[in-house]
Amino acid sequence: MLRYKARGIEVNRETVIDLFRAVRSHPGVRKVEVSRFALASVASAPEVIEEIFDILGANERNCGQNSRAS
Repeated sequence: MLRYKARGIEVNRETVIDLFRAVRSHPGVRKVEVSRFALASVASAPEVIEEIFDILGANERNCGQNSRAS
């Protein structure tokens, strides 16, 4: 997902953040889960990961937990 509309090897921060905001705010979406990221992309753009966590409401306590939408 971090490679979405990437410029070469550089993460396209604005486009990736816009994608997550659009999905998260779409009517009826109650939860967004990400199954995997390329480690090289994560290492090159840790600030984007922080923003994605904020958008998704993820934190150290609930990241990676199996939860059911109520």
